[in-house]
Amino acid sequence: MGIGFLATLAALVIGLLVSSAKSSFDAKGELIRNVAVQILQLDGNLRRLGPPADPIRNKVLQLVSAQVARMSGGQEPLSHMPQVDRSGGSVTVDVQHALARISASDPALTGTVDKAAQQVEQLEQFRYLAMASAGSAITVPLLVVMLLWLAGIAAGWNVIGAPNRTVLGVTILCALSMACAIFLILEMDSPFGGLLHVSVEPLQAALAQLRQ
Repeated sequence: MGIGFLATLAALVIGLLVSSAKSSFDAKGELIRNVAVQILQLDGNLRRLGPPADPIRNKVLQLVSAQVARMSGGQEPLSHMPQVDRSGGSVTVDVQHALARISASDPALTGTVDKAAQQVEQLEQFRYLAMASAGSAITVPLLVVMLLWLAGIAAGWNVIGAPNRTVLGVTILCALSMACAIFLILEMDSPFGGLLHVSVEPLQAALAQLRQ
């Protein structure tokens, strides 16, 4: 009865950990897609502004290129969230000032400039959201308690089980299964590195559009 009680508790905890890791994984993937959409929309508006907006497009291209390189493993390994360029805030201010100068020089472009400025502001919000979302979604004490419960369950099996190859094989198989479950939980908790990772294809597509 005690082993059954521990097994029930362990199953509940594993379910909570999987749900938490999966929610964090999906949220970070959605963040990447939203950033890519905003970049494409910003690029479209900058193209409508013509040659005066080319320096702005070059700055956006440099920032996106650096971020894609980091997320693709081209510069340094990542764990939970891609490292956000600390110079992004100053670049955002420079872009906003450049857009203001374009609007002042040609009032006919004010509507397009306003849309581009809103998209730049939205990208800045995504940058802060990425910084705020950094870190692990897994509660370490909960994971440790779950491991202790699993160890207690395995110990209980071996206490009441006969010392033969069948019991040993079942114990090893269950231990490997639990290890795989924990491995998948930790992999989903690190969506920008490891075997399971969110796709950077949306940002790569946006980068290809910027380079055209």
